[in-house]
Amino acid sequence: MAKFNIQQIYPNHETCKQIIQEKIRNSDTIKLFLLIGSDFAEDAGIFKQAFQEKPAGNAKVKIMIAAPDSPFFSEKRINYVKNDKGDSRRRILSLLNAVEKHLDDFKKQMRRKGIAVDWRKHKETFLCKFHLFDDCVIFCFNIVTSDNDAISPYVIVQKDKNSIYHAFDMYFDFVWSRSDKPRRPN
Repeated sequence: MAKFNIQQIYPNHETCKQIIQEKIRNSDTIKLFLLIGSDFAEDAGIFKQAFQEKPAGNAKVKIMIAAPDSPFFSEKRINYVKNDKGDSRRRILSLLNAVEKHLDDFKKQMRRKGIAVDWRKHKETFLCKFHLFDDCVIFCFNIVTSDNDAISPYVIVQKDKNSIYHAFDMYFDFVWSRSDKPRRPN
């Protein structure tokens, strides 16, 4: 029988950052299912910082961010959620473009360390984001439309034979297989 195998629940992203960074530094296989991925556009972002501290080696990293043409970035939906007239959508699309550029640069930096990075764009619902590591999955449901990281709890589920870790892993692989590869030079 499948079980949750919850190891820990953190009140928000800030309280879970050190665990996420530790998992990045110590895992050989990392899969990040993100929404915008704005952390990669920030020099002091927790992902970038942890990867810079990661020892050189043969790690494999897959990152998925939302595609700019995702229905969740449509003008109609954003105007409904944010109640504005296009400013939020323009800011989001600009941020996504910056994230893509930073991911391309990040991929090159990691290649020099012997770490294989690949990334793609998805059009999935914004139900949750999750981070798969060798021994656990850390996930957060999107329960609000803004400042979700400050409000939503982060759950760590241990990987074992019957845990829901495997459902997240299979979902990631399925979405990866049908997601857009970036059309940018490597």
